[in-house]
Amino acid sequence: MRNSSGVSIATSLTAALVVLVFTAAAPAARSGTDSMGFDLSRHAIPPELIVSGGPPKDGIPAIDAPKFLAAEDAAFLRPDDRVVGIVIAGEARAYPLRILNWHELVNDEIGGRPIAVSYCPLTASAVVFDRRTRDEETVLSFGVSGLLYESNVLMYDRRTESLWSQLAGEAVTGQMMGTTLQTVPSELTTWERWRTRHPETRVLSPKTGFAREYFRDPYASYAESDAVMFPPSRRDSRLAAKQLVLGVTVGRRHKAYPLDQLVLAGGKITDRLGEVQFEIEADRRTATLHVTKPSRTAEWIRTTRAYWFAWAVFHPDTALWRFRMPKGEGPSPTARDITVVEVNDYWSSITGPLVLEPENDPFSRGGLYVVSGTIKNNSGHPIHHVRLRFDLLDAEGRSVYREEGFNRAAEAMIELESPIPPAPGEIEAIVPIPPGGTDSYRMIFIGEEIPRFDHPRVTVLSASSE
Repeated sequence: MRNSSGVSIATSLTAALVVLVFTAAAPAARSGTDSMGFDLSRHAIPPELIVSGGPPKDGIPAIDAPKFLAAEDAAFLRPDDRVVGIVIAGEARAYPLRILNWHELVNDEIGGRPIAVSYCPLTASAVVFDRRTRDEETVLSFGVSGLLYESNVLMYDRRTESLWSQLAGEAVTGQMMGTTLQTVPSELTTWERWRTRHPETRVLSPKTGFAREYFRDPYASYAESDAVMFPPSRRDSRLAAKQLVLGVTVGRRHKAYPLDQLVLAGGKITDRLGEVQFEIEADRRTATLHVTKPSRTAEWIRTTRAYWFAWAVFHPDTALWRFRMPKGEGPSPTARDITVVEVNDYWSSITGPLVLEPENDPFSRGGLYVVSGTIKNNSGHPIHHVRLRFDLLDAEGRSVYREEGFNRAAEAMIELESPIPPAPGEIEAIVPIPPGGTDSYRMIFIGEEIPRFDHPRVTVLSASSE
């Protein structure tokens, strides 16, 4: 298996379990293409961008004879485990990521339709293909080449050994170069949701014939890190590289929907792309699209959940959906009495400061984001309550998250006025902010519940002397 620098991952190259350590530094990977024995003389992409992911050809073995369990027998799955779900000819099947992480490809057949279920952990993308060529005269069988293009898995067909890009959906080298595969509608969701909607579903069995630790996610540390192991040739700075998006394609139009912003919008939105209107339901790891207004182009809609860097490099002209915070209430005339004179922000934990290495992501580490500072009373009278709005802004200064709070003296007063006041001595005497005086404020955000942002803004909404 591929791994980030300095971390070991267990994988099997034969029946035995072998530990491989890969120090995948991008410059070394790009200097001189290791073709793994594939003929790259006929190519649709720059050969220098085809790099080794670590394991050799078939070092990550595809599953060619999948076995399945009834839903009630899939005790190895947790409710929040993610699965790739497919329904063909009324038959539902689920392919758990805890298995796909170790194999990346399953050659299967449902209702007489030959399919390939593919998953690339490096780009967090799942795509299901019809294994028949467009003329339907040839059924292909796929394996994992050990090569990558733009950090995304390159499959190969065993008939011609042409290389196929998962996210491009076509052959990029060899005899089949330029041939495209038809995608099969699928969704990446949780086992609990899939089983609820499809109680008769069958589930890919962990009895694959290979010795693998299916209870362990070999890419957990990679998913939690901001680092991209094999950086793409182009980067789109509109989002963080490894922000998860649902990519939607209708014809030649592409649009990306950041999952964390979909959650901010309530977890469900309605949008349209071209003539197709659809609804998207999402949580922070998965998203599902349903066409709500059929049209003649609806059958051409394709969806892929992936990291932003991968979606953007394969779809450089993609549009980007963003959640817009409502403008909300503006400052009242009394807000002029108060000035924000200091704004500080830092990451912390419940027990103390959160110490982060540069490559670690505080948003996924369970940290607390704290905004604190000082306000000053510019009026000629004492002020008790100051209502504040805390906005988290993106790099363009747009609010992506918002909370409201009070100055510290007001919070203490509210606590005293609560139905169960604190015991005597638990809180100091409350003194209003005198003319020309100052007070402090603090707002705490839970890192896992907020979207990625660039910087905070503190706004005074109102000030009261009562």
